[in-house]
Amino acid sequence: MLALAAACVGPAPTPTAAGGDALAAKDPGATSGDADAAANRGEAGSEVVAEDTAPGDQPARGACSVSADCPGKAELCFAGKCVAQTPCQSDKQCAKLDLVCAQAAGYCVQCLSDTDCAGDATCKAHKCISKPVPCTSSKQCPAGLVCDKGLKACVECSGHGDCEGGLVCQQTVCVPAACKPDELTCKDGVLRKCAADGSGYTETLCASGTVCDEGACKPALCSPGAQQCAGSVVQTCNAKGLAWSAGPDCAASGKLCNQGLCTDKVCDPGKATCAGAVVQVCNAQGQAWAPGSDCAKLGQVCVAGACKPLLCQPGQATCGGNVVNVCDADGMGVTPGDDCAQVGKVCDGGACKAVVCTPGSKQCMGAVVGVCDAKGLALQPGEDCAKAGGFCANGACGKLFCTPGAKQCAGTMVQTCDGSGGFWANQVDCAAGNLQCVGGTCAAKACTQGSKVCDGNKLQTCLADGSYSATVCDDGNPCTQDGCDPKQGCVAVPIASCLPAAMLLRGTFLTVGAMQSSGWSITEAGFASAAVCGAGYCVLGGIRP
Repeated sequence: MLALAAACVGPAPTPTAAGGDALAAKDPGATSGDADAAANRGEAGSEVVAEDTAPGDQPARGACSVSADCPGKAELCFAGKCVAQTPCQSDKQCAKLDLVCAQAAGYCVQCLSDTDCAGDATCKAHKCISKPVPCTSSKQCPAGLVCDKGLKACVECSGHGDCEGGLVCQQTVCVPAACKPDELTCKDGVLRKCAADGSGYTETLCASGTVCDEGACKPALCSPGAQQCAGSVVQTCNAKGLAWSAGPDCAASGKLCNQGLCTDKVCDPGKATCAGAVVQVCNAQGQAWAPGSDCAKLGQVCVAGACKPLLCQPGQATCGGNVVNVCDADGMGVTPGDDCAQVGKVCDGGACKAVVCTPGSKQCMGAVVGVCDAKGLALQPGEDCAKAGGFCANGACGKLFCTPGAKQCAGTMVQTCDGSGGFWANQVDCAAGNLQCVGGTCAAKACTQGSKVCDGNKLQTCLADGSYSATVCDDGNPCTQDGCDPKQGCVAVPIASCLPAAMLLRGTFLTVGAMQSSGWSITEAGFASAAVCGAGYCVLGGIRP
């Protein structure tokens, strides 16, 4: 490939390739006629260079300094001559040419990297480029070169406009374009867009539901290979899924087109039938059954291809007098079943049920009078006795005797007022558990029956129900000291200084002090200073026998 020539002023020296091959630069003084003559010196019918020949072995297509000087799009300027590109797949095919294989491009090139170039030359666009000539204007550059204002150096090109003959500018070198800049194409179903510099493609997968065709992602019309019917004609989706192509006409063989296939007629057009609860109608072509009305949604059944009202719910049992009737599966009639009378029962709600009471009779339902229904199957609530403050007994309301649920004791028996409030009912005998009844409940006894305890001057004796009976210890004798002993009961201890009442009655009188010391007391305050007392009374002043 081309190495840039170094020249600032004066005649340009002959540029040399990085590999040492001399390159012919354009003569600034040459005319356009000279250039044409040079181009015409090549063979018009020359072929692509063979794999085992070097560019120098090919007939010259004309003198050149850059690839743009070569007339063919596939020709490159090499060693001052236009030569055809040499196709390759391996470096071995380019070795005799002192070139390397650019496998991606598919042809021999001067370099793939800087290591393929000699000296300080660098590899750009597969060409070894010598150290560029500095410049600020293209006037300072050798013929065929331009000044890249950004690099401030003479280069073969700084844009596509600097390249001719279909070449494009890549890395300041004119090379054959890999594709037409910005061109959109399709390959293997993938959308490809050529880069602006023609260096290669950017691939994009088309979105789901679209296919690549003629450089654009187009909505898919159908799945490739799918079939459908257009009347009696079978249509097949093309390989790209963008169009339907006509196939055989089923009518020609006396058949119908059904889902993309030629089939025999399956039903008479317009005929109706039932598929469960759904009406089905044969389509106009006689090739398929089409669903119609769903009778179930109308609360009806499908019979002979039409929706009809139900006479009963399929399987539902009802009563026909005293006979159980069962609705048929189609809901259009009933079938008689069990005769309840034969088993001593009555039919109710589609089932034989036992009689529990005499129709019209009354019984108590707690505090409510219940009346037996017409079939004798259940009691229906009647008068509520509780609302009148009474109770229900024997199917009639009565006056409330006690509060329903209340409890009391009857000796050792716990009694509960029944739900009607009409009487006390015995519940449990506490004595059976050696307990006592207290406040309507069984409780442990407070004492053992017959046991005795003293409470001051009172003797407490335990009764059968566990309660105590109190007795005051007093024998009525003023000359005894009464007391209580838990073992002996009430006891009386004689008072030694006390005179018996008989002595007083015989006229023996004692002083008040003597009486008081004997256990007597003054009951009337006015006699506190009485001289003597006797026979239960005191006398002021004293009395002599």
